This record gives sequence, structure tokens and C-alpha cells, in this order.
Amino acid sequence: MEEGVAMKTLQQLSLAVPGAELTGGADVPIAFLATDSRTEDLTGALFICIRGGSFDAHDAAGQVVSKGAAALVVEHRLPVDVPQLIVKDSREAWSYLASCWYGFPAEKLRLIGITGTKGKTTTTTLIARILEHAGYKVGLIGTVANEIAGKSYPQHLTTPDPMEMQELLSRMVEAGCTFAVMEVSAHAAALRKIAGMEYEVMGFTNLSQDHLNDFHTMENYGAAKALLFRDGVCRTAIVNADDAYTPTLVKGRTGATLYFSLEGRGDIRAEKISSRLSGVSYEMHASSGSRKMELRLGGRFNVANSLLAAAVCLQCGLSMDLIAEGLAGVPGVPGRLERVDNPEGATVLVDYAHSPDSLENVLNAVRPETKGRVWAVFGCGGDRDRGKRPLMGAIAERLADRVVITTDNPRTEDPDEIIREIAAGLEKPENALCVTDRTEAIHYALREAGPDDTVVIAGKGHETYQEICGVRHHYDDREVVRDYIAARSK
Repeated sequence: MEEGVAMKTLQQLSLAVPGAELTGGADVPIAFLATDSRTEDLTGALFICIRGGSFDAHDAAGQVVSKGAAALVVEHRLPVDVPQLIVKDSREAWSYLASCWYGFPAEKLRLIGITGTKGKTTTTTLIARILEHAGYKVGLIGTVANEIAGKSYPQHLTTPDPMEMQELLSRMVEAGCTFAVMEVSAHAAALRKIAGMEYEVMGFTNLSQDHLNDFHTMENYGAAKALLFRDGVCRTAIVNADDAYTPTLVKGRTGATLYFSLEGRGDIRAEKISSRLSGVSYEMHASSGSRKMELRLGGRFNVANSLLAAAVCLQCGLSMDLIAEGLAGVPGVPGRLERVDNPEGATVLVDYAHSPDSLENVLNAVRPETKGRVWAVFGCGGDRDRGKRPLMGAIAERLADRVVITTDNPRTEDPDEIIREIAAGLEKPENALCVTDRTEAIHYALREAGPDDTVVIAGKGHETYQEICGVRHHYDDREVVRDYIAARSK
């Protein structure tokens, strides 16, 4: 049993799952929850049989019982001699059970969620920093890292699996946090990872092409996002009035819905916008008043991100003055237009842009402030949406002066084939350089770029690994740049 978690009976756990039917064994003590049939010792476990894309754990029921499982969570009764908790959806039940196991920590926190294709990490980081400036202890769950009351911890998924999620929330409660600010992915909604949790505020940034390897169509992708705005999932929705998908997203909501906009048509609006690579400023207008906002993050897209962050904090009861002070104090977000110091050479920016829209936004942001040439060094991930590859090639060709196509995280795919698919989107492929080795590609751009140029290294951002043939190797674009600059200065 996990340290610090009190043992529970099967009946106690069963009561947490709506509509569950328990077939005996009410007083059976449960040592831990399990979902992996490969676990060697399952003594005392409540094993949750989950149906996956290629494996149905119901088929392994006999095996897990032989390893000591005390009871099963199933979607239909199985011919094994242990108590069974019969549920409609095992994945959803997992979320309810994990919450019960850790004492329902979400009910003791003010939950803030941000979803969308782009901007989740920046927006949640800004919200956390504003709330901390206002004196609150904050937990943060996201792509770059998880934070609990100012301490950072490594993460593995944008939205963790239910047990990890509830453990994090429990630790936040123990640390005295008031707020839990979370990036919430479409996958989290589709896989019912947040079942049973109600968010005080859920914000929506935007919707554009991504994750189609999993969702197959934009309609499916959008429908997964829409699950997060159902009544009972979020009390107040704050959504992007400038995004074409927003009306579909909030269709059928009866709860409070607020709209933010850079185009003058929202409840919360940004006006008199000034956008530079070094930062943005604008006037924020809401029913409670107006205030000038300044942020040390560049690009018009960061006006939208910061406006949503400010709107969320305003909804949570903070004053505009506190919000403005909090925004002004944020130095940056790792891997988001992150500048790598290059005293004698080109401006070097590392960004997580790995979708067509995000690459376009970043290149549009740097173009007006680049006296020389704009360089785009990027690739596309393997085992992911192949349709976006030629689109990103076309965008780079249109918006950058020099295009260097290289390897991102090829995973199990051939890196050269990915590069060829990106290059297929170019009108003049002979004008782009294809370099399979990412380090060589970065070195080439740094070597050839002039002092008035801007080199955008896109796709990996904050990541500190490169996944090749299913194995992760240490790799950090920022380190590659710093090492090259240090070697050149000797």
C-alpha cells in the first residue's frame, strides 16, 4: 500500500463510482489500485480492467487474479472467483476510484483548467504566476513541469493518468495550495481522466490541426474539447470569441460563459495592442474596468494567452492591478520564444511550435523585427499526424528566408522519410536544406546566419530528449546552441 494513504474497503471505493454494481466482497481490504496486467505482484490489488486500442485487460483477468488481485473492476461479469465491481466504463471508473483513494483532493482545491491546441502552457504558467503574486500557494500541472507550492517536479503527460493526477492534487492539498491550475488535453477528456472533477473555470485558447493521428478528423478533435465545457465539468467557461470553433464548443451550455477577444467582440477585450518580439502591451477592458497590461513575452498570440490568463484571474476575484503586476513580473516561459544568448551573432529563439498554426504564428512574430533574414530550423514528430508535414513545409517556405528541415522526434519512423514529406509542401524544394542530424542542422544555421538574422529553432522547445526508434536520448536545443557558441568563442 502507498505510504500516507489509508487502506480502504472495496465497498468504500465502490460508492465513489456512479452506477457501479458490487458482486460481494464489500469488506475486502484493498491495498492499491492497478491497471497493468504485467505487474508481477498484485497481492491485495483492486485491478481495473481497461479496454485499450490493442489489448483488453478483461482478457487477462485470470492472470491478474493468479498474481493476487483481491477484486476486479469490469465492464461485464467475468468467470473468475473474486469480487467484481461492474461499471459502465472502466476508464471513467478509474478516475473516480483514484479520487476516492486519495481522499477526493479536487474538492479541496479551486480547479482552473486551460484547453486548446496552442497556448495552454503559456496561459497556465501566467495564471500560476499571477496567483502567486497575489499571495496564493498554487499547484500547476502541465507540459513543461508539475509544480507544487513553488517546487518543480518532472512530468510525463500533459494531463497525467488518474492515479498520478490525484496523487499530485493530494500533495497540493498537503502543501497548503488554494489553486490547482492545469493544462487539460483533448486526450484527457476522451480518456475520461478528469471524470468526477468540476473546474471553477475552464478556459479555451484556440483549435487548429493537431493530434489527428489519434482523433482522425477535426470534428472528433473538437468534440473531445467540447466535453470539457459541459455543465458539471466547469462552472464558468472563458472562451476565445475570435476562434471559429467556439460556438460549437459551448453549444448547449447553461452555465456562465464569458468571451475574450482581440477583435473587439468579447466580454474581456484587448485594445490598443502593441506587439514586439521583446514583449506586448495592451489595454484590457472588462465590465469591472480597464487597465494597461504589459508582458515580457512577444507575439500577438501572447496577447491572447495573457488576456485569457488575466480574464481567468479576474473571474477568481483578483483585482486588475494585481493581475497587471503579476503579468509584468513573468520573465518568460521555457521553450516558448525562448531567447538563447548569442552576443556576437544572430538572434536565436527556441520554440515548441510543432503544428502549422504555431509555426506560422512564431515566424509572423519574428518577421517584423528582423533586419536580416529569418531562418526556420524544424522537423515533425514521427508516429503523429502526417497531414501537417507538407503544410509546415509550405508555411516555412512562405514566411522564412532560409529553411532548414531536420529531425524532430522520429520515434519509430524513418527520419529521412519524414523530412521528404515535409519537403513535399515546398514549391521550390531546391531552396531548402535537408539535414537529418538535428545538431548539424542547428550548427549550419548558426554558422551561416548573420548578426542581423533571426534563427528560429522550432518543434521541441522545452523538451530535453529526442526519441529515436522508441528510445529517448538526452537532447536540448538550447544546450546545442550554447555549446556551439561557447566552442566558437574559444
